[in-house]
Amino acid sequence: LKSDSASLQGGYRDCKINVDIKGHICEIQIHVWPMWTVCGVDGYRHYRHCLEYSTDSFSDPFDALEGLDRKTIAEMVVMAEEAVADMPLDQLEWYQEKYILDYFAEVGLFMKHGLDVWAEVTLKQLIKLRCDSPDIGPNHHETFVLYKYHEQVLRKLGKTKEADQVAEKIEKFQSRRVKEEKDAEDSLWD
Repeated sequence: LKSDSASLQGGYRDCKINVDIKGHICEIQIHVWPMWTVCGVDGYRHYRHCLEYSTDSFSDPFDALEGLDRKTIAEMVVMAEEAVADMPLDQLEWYQEKYILDYFAEVGLFMKHGLDVWAEVTLKQLIKLRCDSPDIGPNHHETFVLYKYHEQVLRKLGKTKEADQVAEKIEKFQSRRVKEEKDAEDSLWD
């Protein structure tokens, strides 16, 4: 667990302590936080909570999946499917935040596993839900995070024209935000 010891692929680190309790050898495992994702024990739930609560220090929340092998990602996709099984994507409403976050977490798994068509379909619906939300709407930062992932997926699928349209929308949003921030800063000094 020392910081100067390199972790294995996916951030794996642990410490095992064997303890003799009345003639029974018990193993105690101590894991660092990224290990919880790698080992698969509640890995999907941990990953989803990282997205929801920003508990990890990733600039891109899907970076929490870096280094995981295909089998682990596939197992997490199955867990994600189980998490949303009670609420089909096409029946989801804008106010069902728990499921929206579950589907967002699932998008990251789809993207990492090469299930780009599934990611595209899910992102389109999530963008629609965020645009329909009176609390978030089409010009909210969260909506544009979804657009950025949508653009990435479209490019991977070779849908350049659609990706360019999404990129243009993102650029307009970013330009508008910069202008609004500048105007707000200027108004402080007026």
